[in-house]
Amino acid sequence: MGATVALTLVMTAPVLASRSEPGSDDCQNSAALSADEARVCANFHNMVEDARRLDAEAVLDHFWSDGFTAALAGELIRDFPGWADGYRSLLATTESLDRVDFPDVVVQTIAPDTILLLNTYDQLIVMQSQDVIEATGYGTQVWVRRDGEWRIIHIAGE
Repeated sequence: MGATVALTLVMTAPVLASRSEPGSDDCQNSAALSADEARVCANFHNMVEDARRLDAEAVLDHFWSDGFTAALAGELIRDFPGWADGYRSLLATTESLDRVDFPDVVVQTIAPDTILLLNTYDQLIVMQSQDVIEATGYGTQVWVRRDGEWRIIHIAGE
């Protein structure tokens, strides 16, 4: 798994038809969100801050390990512990996330306990080796509520 994909836990997908216009952020338009969608947006933004602090455990706490799947860079993943170990290792070699922007965010409820969060991202990552990675892309997060708690069960991206 490449550095770009592994660090991009807030992966994104092309903006689909919804209440959003390209270049907009549903999470910034709280009046248009349900209470559940607003909660997922808050969790998403908390996860982004955890990633900025390079806190792998806090980021991983936003995921359900039971039933986890990912489709990343042409690879299908069902092994949350293995994926999480790879993420921890990669974050341990990261100096900083200098830029983590999300120009487009779409939030859409698809079932009472399931919300899609789609976003585009633009990142500047500095590795401890001083290599600099600029990453832009898109992906999808599927957030599921269990016992009143919203976490990610699936991520997909380029």
